[in-house]
Amino acid sequence: MEAVEIGKAFLTLAERCAKFGFKAQIGNFSISGGKIKNTSSPVDECKILDCFLMPPDDSSTLPENGIPHGKVLYDLKKNCFVIISTPGVISNKRRIKSIMLAFNIPQNFPVFLANRC
Repeated sequence: MEAVEIGKAFLTLAERCAKFGFKAQIGNFSISGGKIKNTSSPVDECKILDCFLMPPDDSSTLPENGIPHGKVLYDLKKNCFVIISTPGVISNKRRIKSIMLAFNIPQNFPVFLANRC
């Protein structure tokens, strides 16, 4: 994908955020005690890596073993958010809704779920 197309996709996301008044976030999360703990940045502060929006500082450490965790990115090619996590998180609709809420992603916005083995 050319830089012009990626820039246009980013602009489209920024326009959608402004038009509908939401401040979507990109970043990492963990789930502890049923609560989502996230380290995130607004989409307009994120960096572009390949065709994905990534947090500006993606050097966070992973939580301890056994604690569900994952990432929320934005795919500029497909114009959708991507939630990457373990199968137990990805298959749980209530958790996905909670993650979307924590990252300010509207319920009607396209989201792709990816399994992190």
